[in-house]
Amino acid sequence: MNNVHFENKTISHHFFWFIWVMYSIVYMTKSCFSAAMASIVFEGVMTKSQTGLIISVFYLVYAPLQIYGGMLADKYDPEKLILIGLGGSGIANLIIYLNHNFYVMLIVWALNAVVQFAVWPSIFKILSSQLEKSYRKSAAFYITFSSSAGVLLAYFAAAVLPGWEYNFLMSGLLLILLCIVFYFVCKKTDRYMVDDGTDNKASVEIQQHCYKSTFDMFLKCGFFILIISMFLRFVADQALKTYLPTMLMESYEGVSPSIANVFNMFAVAISMLGTLIAKFIYPRFIKNEALSFSLMLLIALPFTFALTFVGRLDIKLMIISASVIACAITATNLFKQYYCMQFTKYGKNATAAGIVNCADSFGIVVQSYCVGRIADGFGWN
Repeated sequence: MNNVHFENKTISHHFFWFIWVMYSIVYMTKSCFSAAMASIVFEGVMTKSQTGLIISVFYLVYAPLQIYGGMLADKYDPEKLILIGLGGSGIANLIIYLNHNFYVMLIVWALNAVVQFAVWPSIFKILSSQLEKSYRKSAAFYITFSSSAGVLLAYFAAAVLPGWEYNFLMSGLLLILLCIVFYFVCKKTDRYMVDDGTDNKASVEIQQHCYKSTFDMFLKCGFFILIISMFLRFVADQALKTYLPTMLMESYEGVSPSIANVFNMFAVAISMLGTLIAKFIYPRFIKNEALSFSLMLLIALPFTFALTFVGRLDIKLMIISASVIACAITATNLFKQYYCMQFTKYGKNATAAGIVNCADSFGIVVQSYCVGRIADGFGWN
């Protein structure tokens, strides 16, 4: 596939915001089971462990496929790969709306992970390679808010819809509608795309000359070391957001589930400031993405240590500590996006984004299975 991009700033901006809304809805649909868990368990459709298993299996299948999806997005038209993900995921959601058998839902949700294998790498390819050049870093900044918006949409839908299965009906219809609209939007905007020219081809040739392979390039630039850090910080981030209400409820007298959830919502809301802090720091004060990433983790470290005294220190200190940790870890998301964008000139930006998303997805699997067991076996401290 020839590498192309927008030259027209207005068209580029409009196309990005359509992508932003689309990915928010995609992320909302991925969160359907998490948002509906309370209702599913309350109605006796499935147990907590069965619902958690479905969520874990989705990410267990989804994670390794992200690498392959990134490689395909670098090689083929990312728009077509997104269409496959939207249409296939829409059908999967509608099947679950119609059939509530546990094994059917488990298999269908795993297949949903398969069809979405290239959605995020393709979206990252578009925003880091195809948008108008001066807008790409801004796009990487704004896209970090789309996942939070998707999660909020999922929980809002679960709160207002009459039954948990309607989450999946709404998601299925929205995804199929998006698939149709995206097809026509792409047909309309493709004529504004221009070829990247000789500069991009020269960069790819330099990469091929300097490195034996893409793996060799990632290895020599320290990419895989950073991946380990990304995986571990995502485990910590998801564990904090998932278990903070339960931890506070079980560690402090008089804290009800509803109050604990309010505290958690406060921490999540504060965490969104992390992206703004990251944009302020980089590149104004620190120009290296990996160093900025490490700095945020260093800031979070003493507050993480404070959480080991949960139940003994005042609850206000626990909430402040959790908020600072969430804020610092959220800031690393932007540095992660900027780091992956460095591979754009070599035509490997989608591959990098796919590998990073693979690490994040495995982080969800580990968090879902391990952290709760550690808390049950050894306590929150």
